[in-house]
Amino acid sequence: MTETEAIGILLTSPEWFHPSYTIHPITYVLAAGYLAWDWWINTEEEEPDEWTPEGSAAAYSRGEISRDEHARRSAAAIEAGEEFRAALERVDGVGPSLSGPIRAEFPGEEFVRGATQEELAEVHGVGESKAAALKERFS
Repeated sequence: MTETEAIGILLTSPEWFHPSYTIHPITYVLAAGYLAWDWWINTEEEEPDEWTPEGSAAAYSRGEISRDEHARRSAAAIEAGEEFRAALERVDGVGPSLSGPIRAEFPGEEFVRGATQEELAEVHGVGESKAAALKERFS
């Protein structure tokens, strides 16, 4: 038997294809599934529209819009309806008092400068001491 024949027999023998010697085809399927899952998990989600409560809050947190602009967009969201108001409250983490008519009428820092401590406490849902600190901060 020549060396070439021995290699041919070795390569065609069933023992060579034993699972301990080769990678099982299911391994490739599992690896492809893992890579697809990993890619799907690690892809970034698209940014929300800046005129929605989520997008406005995201733009404000990134510093792309001012507090007054965020308040104006929030006021527009308040006027849009109950569903939008609920989304705004969910994003900003504030109570229903913030989405009342006073906030829609006087958005942003202008309202804080002109409001009394009682109005600030009512609108922002905080106590008198926090309202006083807020008033002092923007005075």
